[in-house]
Amino acid sequence: MNLDPNLTDLTHGEEYPLVLRVKQEFTEAVAQTHGVDARLVLPNNGSNGSLLTILSAYAVKALSEGMKPTIVYDVPQYFRTVHIARQFQYERIEIPRDAELEFDAAAYLAALERKPTLAVLTTPNNPTGKAIPDTDLDAILRALPDETVALIDRTLTNLDSELPTEELLGYQGKVIVLHSFSKSHHLSASRVGYAVTNSEEVADYVRPKLNLGFNVDGLRAGMAALRDTSRPEEVRKRIRASLEALDEAATLPGVRYFPSRSNYAVLQLPEGQSANHLRTFMEEKGFAIMAGPEIGMRDRYVRLHMTGAREIREFVSHLGIYLKK
Repeated sequence: MNLDPNLTDLTHGEEYPLVLRVKQEFTEAVAQTHGVDARLVLPNNGSNGSLLTILSAYAVKALSEGMKPTIVYDVPQYFRTVHIARQFQYERIEIPRDAELEFDAAAYLAALERKPTLAVLTTPNNPTGKAIPDTDLDAILRALPDETVALIDRTLTNLDSELPTEELLGYQGKVIVLHSFSKSHHLSASRVGYAVTNSEEVADYVRPKLNLGFNVDGLRAGMAALRDTSRPEEVRKRIRASLEALDEAATLPGVRYFPSRSNYAVLQLPEGQSANHLRTFMEEKGFAIMAGPEIGMRDRYVRLHMTGAREIREFVSHLGIYLKK
């Protein structure tokens, strides 16, 4: 379709050509940011949109070839990823994190021998906020089977240094990296994000598949975010302060905090305590939290967003009162 604004539009009418033009501008801006061809950029409606597009596309591909789609990921895992995998009938190879909720690279590498359709690497992890070490990412990408597409979800902010997206795209295997502006730039309401790949084959296959549509204002906000280095630093500052405040929770009897370096963190409640009951108590105190069963964990676990140091301190104070009841 010719997007020349000087032409009289007899194709779609209304403002559809405007959406397509801004989408192309966004695509080119992302391509310039990562130093790739614009054909390797796949805009979408946030990371949830990218997950839906990619997982549905490869499920359909496998089923159309008479095979069952398979997916490997570590658990606990972002609940939306798990939900979509279930909905599209993937055989799910779930690699449990260890007792400290750290990534088990050896078990993940062993699972790659089964040549899954997709290998999901959510880093930092949601819900734990723990990143996959660069050395583990390197080993996995080097061992990636030709048949497997690595799907690296980088939605969350990482307080520590990590392999740049450009380096991840430099590996030999088929790699897709997801980015969203929701957590890094406070743009959740804009619903804008993208995937970028190192494979023309992957890009050409995924591009025409299901997506959730585009919003001109969201795309423009995304382009502004690509140029904005101050907002991500503000987010990191807030996360650091929140995590320092959360350290106080570890001093409560029986409470275990698994140190995070990202937007979310997980607490384990004392034996016999219920996260669902705590959620009800916290709602009465004006706080919303996620209980373990909502995020694929047992009822002793809760997930917290690092909203701010003051809010986290108030939560910890209420938690202390709750545990004394």
